[in-house]
Amino acid sequence: MEALIMREVRLRSHQSVAYTTNLICNSTPGETAFELPEAQLKVQPVPANSDPALQAALLGVWFDELWALLHPAAFTTPGLSQTLAKVVFPDNDDTAAPPGSFERVVAHINRRRTQRSADLELHFANSFQEELDKLSKDADLISWCEIFFTQSILRQKRPDPLQRSSHQRFYSFIVIPDNLLETEPGRQILQAMSKVDAVYLQTDIYLRRVARQLEKMKLPIPELHRFDLSPDSVALRQAVRESPPSSTLIATLDPHQILLVRDALATRHQISHRFICLDRLDPIKGIHVVLEAVDKFLSSRNQTIDQLRAQYRFYFLMDYYTRFPPVDLNLAWHRYANWIRTQQIPKFKERWQGMVYFADNIPDRFIVAHLLVDAHVISGGIQEGLGLAVQEGLVVNHEVGLGRTVIMGNGAGFPIQAIEEGLGQFGFFTPAGDPDAFAQAIHDVVALDPQIHFSNTSEMVEKFITPHNHRLLP
Repeated sequence: MEALIMREVRLRSHQSVAYTTNLICNSTPGETAFELPEAQLKVQPVPANSDPALQAALLGVWFDELWALLHPAAFTTPGLSQTLAKVVFPDNDDTAAPPGSFERVVAHINRRRTQRSADLELHFANSFQEELDKLSKDADLISWCEIFFTQSILRQKRPDPLQRSSHQRFYSFIVIPDNLLETEPGRQILQAMSKVDAVYLQTDIYLRRVARQLEKMKLPIPELHRFDLSPDSVALRQAVRESPPSSTLIATLDPHQILLVRDALATRHQISHRFICLDRLDPIKGIHVVLEAVDKFLSSRNQTIDQLRAQYRFYFLMDYYTRFPPVDLNLAWHRYANWIRTQQIPKFKERWQGMVYFADNIPDRFIVAHLLVDAHVISGGIQEGLGLAVQEGLVVNHEVGLGRTVIMGNGAGFPIQAIEEGLGQFGFFTPAGDPDAFAQAIHDVVALDPQIHFSNTSEMVEKFITPHNHRLLP
């Protein structure tokens, strides 16, 4: 969040105060001053005055009731196979709608969306209100970050832009589907967008979707802008110029991470074809597609296990692999993650022992930067967001001069915008949710000359990733 605001304030040339609301800023609010060439601008987070238990409960509402609504392609077929759709929305969900249909998603949301959900959202909105009212009298700019704040925006005491002095902006770092109009929570999100001065989204397609849906609702259309966020290329390049992680640093990791890191560092420039996936166990990431595709690819090579092991590695660093919150099988997202963790990954690891490695994501970005070296980056990309880990992989390999590329489902924001800008041919962006197409892309990547990969990655880094770095606002 600090990085987002710092990028924003560089564009403001006069002395002012900007406030941002952020779910995780529930500690004592501190005021930070950033020195600018022409002025000094103060940025202050507004804390949520609610206890952690209530915020945790709200997260349950968010990741179950609204997550599926905001990512319909990831919770319906073909994003989910029929088998997985029945796992995520089992027959005991009280609806006649067939598994894999959007109607079943809506029925699940309606069944789960109780008065407690509404009370939690109202409590969260109100927990900001007193502090926000006090501070916003002196603010030129208020930035609302993420859909968490829909209810806060709708319940503002002065929602009319003509009656307030501050300029209000709303940022969404997630997908904007084209069917928000079909459900009440979706319509509320659109209503909230209509009440601010400007809305910032990830892709041009999302902007067009918002404009069309607001027009259908006959609501005011705010200024619509696309924001670009790319990884910290300078830090990544500096990291890979340094020596690989030391044994002492690696020893601080958990056993799964140590096993993965040691193999990844040992096989650099030794194994011909290495792939890495940095994701989380979430339907929008499409890890089930990647697993099925890798299985299809390895099965079709007509080689012995030893021959495969001598040529291929697949590394999976994922949030919630072992460090998973208490499982609540009433939540669709938990059912998905639990099935992948307990049913799919163990069989996959046993079948392809010695060439596939799984571990929880590693927060140390220095270690991750070195893991990305000499590895193609893969992601299911059914309906996810910025794809920063994918971009990191391209930047790192471009820096060290290696011909490595990306395979990613075309439902993610990164390929959507890359294709929009005419750069889609420089990566392997497969139809979202299609394991056969993903497996074929792995075949194509393996067969292609690394120099062609390097040329394509250079185009993507130099024309898309680097120009977008730090370009949050137009």
